[in-house]
Amino acid sequence: MKFLSELFEGGTNATQKKKKVTFYCICVTLALIAVMLLILAAFGVSQLISDLAEADVQSEPDVQVSIGATETITLDAASIHSGNLLILDNAHRYQGDPETVIIRAYEGRPKTQTGSNVYSIVSRGVSEELDFRGTSEAVNALNLMMADFYAAKADDNLCITRAYTLASKDTTDAPFTAATTFELEYYYEYPGEIRGIYGVEKYDWIYVNAYKYGFVNIDDPAASEDGGSGIFRYVGVAHATYMKTKKLSLPAYLEQLRTATPDAPLLTKIGKITYASYYLSADGEHLVPAEHEYTVSGNNTDGYIVTASITKTVAKATDG
Repeated sequence: MKFLSELFEGGTNATQKKKKVTFYCICVTLALIAVMLLILAAFGVSQLISDLAEADVQSEPDVQVSIGATETITLDAASIHSGNLLILDNAHRYQGDPETVIIRAYEGRPKTQTGSNVYSIVSRGVSEELDFRGTSEAVNALNLMMADFYAAKADDNLCITRAYTLASKDTTDAPFTAATTFELEYYYEYPGEIRGIYGVEKYDWIYVNAYKYGFVNIDDPAASEDGGSGIFRYVGVAHATYMKTKKLSLPAYLEQLRTATPDAPLLTKIGKITYASYYLSADGEHLVPAEHEYTVSGNNTDGYIVTASITKTVAKATDG
């Protein structure tokens, strides 16, 4: 401060004024440079995050990652038809009776600030009791996604118009028979006209963020009159993240999993956890991780998908 005082006090008034103007120009220039550096730094960080996000999902890594030690278990034939990664179509229908919870019409759903539900349930050929159901895992994920959508958009017009019911296994809606699939639409006018969410800008949030909650959009152009699908199926966060990053449909992802093995699984990193997924043939040896937590889902046709949460990995160079 003493330096500045001496600098501005020396010389004539005109000289002092010129010094002050020069000093202020220098300060403004330095400030602009600082802002530019911050913008460039932010862009660099953003780019780095983007690059890391892309690198977090691997299908053909330069270095293979094994799940480590394995052990053999026995999987019964019926388990081929249960889990979150089933092929579901008219040729491969769900064969069991899933354990479900009811999506209650007036309770159990997240609320707005005024106490109303953040999404509605609409009966279309369903009993007046509105017995839409889902597995507890899928319903919990659905409620969390809907609550976060409302927090982001302050919109409570979304509604469930199709989901699993007690009569679902007798319908032609194969994707809805496993209690992990929901169709989302919205009130264009309330209470009145309902339309599909596909192509509606404010509902793009669902398509962009659904994978974070374990959901994937089922590509069914015939599902709505406007040619887009508002049908979302719960598959789990690790699998939904892989599909989102690699831009894979569920059938394409299940087909790719067929090439994954315990020694060369598909890898998905979410936060600090790396998930390794691979395929086991029904008539082969059923190898699962001996030192890591894992889940097993049937594919509803000929085998199983093992998904392991690995925190310590054994890396080995691939054969050249």
